[in-house]
Amino acid sequence: VNNVVRAMSAADAAAGAAGLPWRGHLHAVNVAYLESLAGGGALTRSLLVEVQTAGPSALTMRRDVFDRYVRLMRGIGDGLRAAEPALRTLTPELALAAVGGVNEIVMRAIETGPVEAITELAEVATDLWAAVLTAPAR
Repeated sequence: VNNVVRAMSAADAAAGAAGLPWRGHLHAVNVAYLESLAGGGALTRSLLVEVQTAGPSALTMRRDVFDRYVRLMRGIGDGLRAAEPALRTLTPELALAAVGGVNEIVMRAIETGPVEAITELAEVATDLWAAVLTAPAR
């Protein structure tokens, strides 16, 4: 998890330094996330799929991991909004919903194919985050 978060943070910094538009910036972060997970192979499969049945302590760990991703993505969203004020603020609930959605598509892909294939999900992950960031506020 630390390696994945570092890769995402590095992609965020590099995209910011390169001045990428918000969607390209977001895509770079998603690519880093998925490539890092894909590099984990069987460990990634265990962490994402098998953790569901590993007991209460594993579920607590899963919640902690989700919370880290939520904080990271909210920070990235804040940075994107600084450059593009029309983007929506990511509340903890919205960020959790998007993290959960991306996690679900990744888990489905891992359940039905090789872990390495999840790198092909970068566009759909970016589409999901973009939909959340551009949705009208209540």
